[in-house]
Amino acid sequence: AEDLDFAPVIGWWNSPAPNAVAAEQTDFRFGDNRIYCTGAGEDERAGGALLYCGLKRPLDLSVQSREFPSPMHFVRQAHEQNPNVWIDVEKPFWWDVPTWLAVAKPDSIGIAHNHMHRGGVLDNEAWGNPRDREQFPGVQGNGLWTQEIYYHILNCGMRIPPSAGSASGVLPNPVGYNRVYVQLGNIAFTRDNWFAALKSGRCFVTNGPLLRVTANQAFAGETFYLDSNSKIQLEIKLASNDPVSELEVIYNGKVTQKVPCSDATNQRLSATVDASEPGWLLVRAIADVEHTFRFASTAPWYLQDKHQGIRVSRKSVDFLIDWIDRRIADVQANVDDVGQRESILKWHLQARDFYSELGRHTNAD
Repeated sequence: AEDLDFAPVIGWWNSPAPNAVAAEQTDFRFGDNRIYCTGAGEDERAGGALLYCGLKRPLDLSVQSREFPSPMHFVRQAHEQNPNVWIDVEKPFWWDVPTWLAVAKPDSIGIAHNHMHRGGVLDNEAWGNPRDREQFPGVQGNGLWTQEIYYHILNCGMRIPPSAGSASGVLPNPVGYNRVYVQLGNIAFTRDNWFAALKSGRCFVTNGPLLRVTANQAFAGETFYLDSNSKIQLEIKLASNDPVSELEVIYNGKVTQKVPCSDATNQRLSATVDASEPGWLLVRAIADVEHTFRFASTAPWYLQDKHQGIRVSRKSVDFLIDWIDRRIADVQANVDDVGQRESILKWHLQARDFYSELGRHTNAD
């Protein structure tokens, strides 16, 4: 937990809590720059896991099955308790992720997640959407599949920042192994300011390298409006105990530039991006280690045409529609109770309508 400044602590998980008492205090500060928050918890069932931060008492996760009630039942309860509750999608490959993005409107999504361990990887997608192991093989496969899904989400015009979590105490990670750093600048370090900076996308995630990048002197999360000759100048500070042979510039989901690195622990690098089309870009570093997926990734910068709306990819919309269709088919096949099945399906059908409408406004691919 070296140099860990801020930690939301998961204190409840899939537990009935019919008589939960509200905590008088959930934020704790010690020293000049250490804050941890209790009152965070997790609903993890067949569709995947949602994390809640900012509640004074646990949600009553009394459920009848791994499917019923829908996680949206608890999303609504959380918002009733605290309209500003922070909702994090714990991993991108959970089956309900496209539905949550459409109807739950989460605040962040974990791309440096607990399948990535200091000593290895959990080389599967659990009960989530499995990767194509020919396309995403080996130790890096789960991590690259995670990022591929995140890129599809960004390609649908959804501006959601990345987050991180270690599951210390459940999986073999020390506290803070996977973490997200936010840029506060001159703003006071408080819980609310930290979450506000994360919400704005001024962040990067890592489980190893420190990857501090500005684009045209702006931190991640910034929107640039393009003209015919737009160029984005990246200034990069990389610090890593593990070797990193190159940095990758990801532009609208594709590696468009590779920046060679030296073997120095600390180095400064730069790159120029010809911003010829709207969308987004980010920078990532993958360490040259064989036993685990050790990486860092900035949040995106967004590129927008002055005369056009947000870029939406037809291919990525179809990717999420196909995902939801498979989820709907699974619920129809495996939930026998008609009332429960309809209660669950209504959220997936609502999400499918959302993406169908989004598909009528695609302007890329």
